[in-house]
Amino acid sequence: MNPISFTDIGLPKKFQPDLSNSPLNNDIRTRLSEKIKQMHCQECISKGYKVCIALTEADFSKVSVSDNVLLLSVKGNSYKGIIQDIETSITLKSYPNIIVNFILSDKIKNPKTVSEIYEVFQKHDTITGLCIDTQSTVKYNIDIIAYK
Repeated sequence: MNPISFTDIGLPKKFQPDLSNSPLNNDIRTRLSEKIKQMHCQECISKGYKVCIALTEADFSKVSVSDNVLLLSVKGNSYKGIIQDIETSITLKSYPNIIVNFILSDKIKNPKTVSEIYEVFQKHDTITGLCIDTQSTVKYNIDIIAYK
């Protein structure tokens, strides 16, 4: 997939999430806004990632009005470490909705591990993005927004 094609469909040069209807306090709203911008495909394109599955404005519409949000970034080179970080940071049973953006190194030798990480979120209403970072020294960089 050619990342240039996303810019040809009219994505804004700088994505700004609309959280005007958010019931969250200002601090959490600001952090959510930054996390959404970070996960949006426009940011991934601007960083030079190969966007395989794009997260666009519509993917964040429900979280923008949620009153209970958890933000998480997990990085590492070990499948077991990534899973452990996710499971100890999020009480997944408490958050039925998940937006997850996988930013993966092209140096991952066993793509099955990505499927195994994704399976952690299978019992949830999950929206997924996927990018490849050819410059990364870290195999797995996973950004998560969990919400009710």
